[in-house]
Amino acid sequence: MQTLIPMLSSGSEELPIEEDALVRSSTDCPFNATIKYEHLDHTADIMLHAWGDNLIEAFEQVTMAMFAYLTDLNKVDACFSYDVEVRGSDEKTMLFDFLNEWFAAFNGEPFFIPRYIKITSFNLTDGYMTARAWGESFDVSKHIQRMEVKAVTLNNMKIVNKDNGYEIFVVLDI
Repeated sequence: MQTLIPMLSSGSEELPIEEDALVRSSTDCPFNATIKYEHLDHTADIMLHAWGDNLIEAFEQVTMAMFAYLTDLNKVDACFSYDVEVRGSDEKTMLFDFLNEWFAAFNGEPFFIPRYIKITSFNLTDGYMTARAWGESFDVSKHIQRMEVKAVTLNNMKIVNKDNGYEIFVVLDI
């Protein structure tokens, strides 16, 4: 779902407002270069392992891990923003649907790849979340396609609450 959603302010980070629907360059979006994910071998598939100080950051990181598996994110500019909205009955369902929404945006119009993803609202009790990403459409003349991913799976999906934050494990069918 591509809609305009007001941003939540975290205080220190200034986010672009969507009245200027076109973000001009990667310097105009709040790109966070902190990488808190890795790709792990998993039988014939690939496992994403991401972590964050909280559940929201872990969701953002595992989504970026998925896109980093698909292409080189250093070549992505923030040309426009794209929004998703997800409803789910629990955190696993919300994560699965969240990743699938982004995966669908990559595999169909607008063939979107993000430079940065920010969850703008998150309510686990109501099973509702929205997010905005800044990025561009995949362009074979600019972006490399690393591996083809068939699907996000629920197989071995884990969300682990640790003392110092959250860890997420997700298997991609390749």
